[in-house]
Amino acid sequence: MQTPRNPSHGEYLAQTKGYEDCGWQMKGINHPKTVACKAAGHKMRSIDNSLYQYRGTDRVYICDKCKIFRHIDSSD
Repeated sequence: MQTPRNPSHGEYLAQTKGYEDCGWQMKGINHPKTVACKAAGHKMRSIDNSLYQYRGTDRVYICDKCKIFRHIDSSD
């Protein structure tokens, strides 16, 4: 059985044109702009950008108010 490719892979690129990429982030290590965004109470939307479905290797979180996005790897 082959794992199906994720149809939303790369979708975030068009949705974040002109936004600042805050990079890959881990628990406790965050970009100052994402810290300020969270402190302001903004809600970030997310897109699964993993190459294959259900992998969790690249979840992109986007704040449309701050015009920023970040990547999180939540895979095993």
